Amino acid sequence: MLILEEGDTIDEIALQLGVPLPREEAILPAEAAAILGDEPVDGDPTYNVRRRIRDGRLTSYFRSDVEARRVFEDEVMSRG
Repeated sequence: MLILEEGDTIDEIALQLGVPLPREEAILPAEAAAILGDEPVDGDPTYNVRRRIRDGRLTSYFRSDVEARRVFEDEVMSRG
């Protein structure tokens, strides 16, 4: 049973529930777009990053996920 007290932090609640916390922080969509080498669409540099997130091609804004996606896209483009 979850025992909450005023002032509990997310870390304390996660510990009670046994939920692991992420080990890295998410980056900003603009930084993800820069890593992926995206060109702005209608002046929006994050358009393609947000589209990848929506359709599941990019699982999160964690740097490791963004860099893995960049490597994958580079590999696909080099074969074409």
